Amino acid sequence: MSGLWKDCQHRGKVVLSEPWTNLSAQQYQPTFNNTFINPGTKGGLIITAVEYTMDEAYNGGGCQLITGHVNSTQEMSKGEVRLFKADLHITGPILVSFTFKLCPKDCMDVALQLQINTNTTKPTHLRLCPAVPDDQASSNTEDSDLSDQLIRRYGIPKSRTLTSSVFASPIGQEHYEMFEPLASTFHDSVQQAHGLKQEDKGMIPGVHGVHYLLAEKHLMGCTVQEIRVICAVSPGAKSTGAFKLHLGEMKILDPQVLKQPLALARNIRCLDKVWKSADKEYLLTLTLMWHCPISDGQVDEPAHYNIFRVTDDVDEFLGQAFVEAYRVCQMPVSKTCSSVEFVVQIVTRSGLKKPLGECGRFKLKW
Repeated sequence: MSGLWKDCQHRGKVVLSEPWTNLSAQQYQPTFNNTFINPGTKGGLIITAVEYTMDEAYNGGGCQLITGHVNSTQEMSKGEVRLFKADLHITGPILVSFTFKLCPKDCMDVALQLQINTNTTKPTHLRLCPAVPDDQASSNTEDSDLSDQLIRRYGIPKSRTLTSSVFASPIGQEHYEMFEPLASTFHDSVQQAHGLKQEDKGMIPGVHGVHYLLAEKHLMGCTVQEIRVICAVSPGAKSTGAFKLHLGEMKILDPQVLKQPLALARNIRCLDKVWKSADKEYLLTLTLMWHCPISDGQVDEPAHYNIFRVTDDVDEFLGQAFVEAYRVCQMPVSKTCSSVEFVVQIVTRSGLKKPLGECGRFKLKW
């Protein structure tokens, strides 16, 4: 998310059609600009550009757009996009999430790669791949015990290690590990922590959200040094031609945030009401204020607040606040209306939030 928007999108849908600028909304931006690699032959998958676009977004006003084309090939074909330089020390389990939209939707596979430093025989590439239903990776008692511990601690198990995938590499499997995303109810529980109800888990058609919990003991003490996106096309690909890959949110979190209670905005009130009469409606201006309690030891503090107006069971996005106050300016209100209701949704630094139906509300009556 950048601080410059020509509109505002929420989970891939336009919720505000006006341009605005707010550097408080600026998130980390990619380190590399239009930096990609097309290894191997000139056939198959070819990436041609990586750029920032404001035409589409998942949350906010823009995203990274990867473009190129897929040609018919009899060989495995891949492309890599360098996104971030990093210095993230792994001291415990990490929850990695990312969203993307691919058009055409089945033209290739998409994975995230974390490149880590190592002075031993530990792998240097962690590849977060799509699910492989027929993978025959064997499980052991130690992995099962670790997953049971993680479920008790965070509510989700560690991601399963893959032995086969289109993202397998000829460099030697001792240099990389591949992981499968969380599935079924464990995927849903992470989605719900991000404010998505189970019936909304599909989000916007074409938008995919995947989550991985990495908890291998041999990763402890390593440092993530770079983050890349890898695209892969299998031999004999059915879908060929131009493609667009939009990269949405990308997060590396402490899974402890999944068990932290999310706060509610309390003592919501309004001040400085101003009414202006128009032909068929009133224009209402007011200041919403609230209190957000923060408990001692809270590891995931509020980052901002989404403000909504509820009308006929429709939640209309009004804007974002970065303090415990928001000025509503000349909001149209029907002259036949006798009340208006607002919702204040707290969004934490990790992007977690309660569903709107569970957030703090304020109803102004007259």
